[in-house]
Amino acid sequence: MLLTFFDEGSELEIEDIKGKEDIRKHLASLGFIKGQRFKIYKKDGDNFILLKDSSRIAISFDLARRIHVKEIR
Repeated sequence: MLLTFFDEGSELEIEDIKGKEDIRKHLASLGFIKGQRFKIYKKDGDNFILLKDSSRIAISFDLARRIHVKEIR
């Protein structure tokens, strides 16, 4: 399921990242790789702030829609 479908407070794990090679490399440089876990800290419609390893990382809606995740229960 796409990251964009989840709300603030959701704890997620990355299953896949779609897009061109440059997009996947950019997200990987931010630490977003398959198996990585993170939490949605804030969602304001156009942007997301994600909490990963006690660091906050902001990404756009366009980047967020390329990240396929599963919810951690």
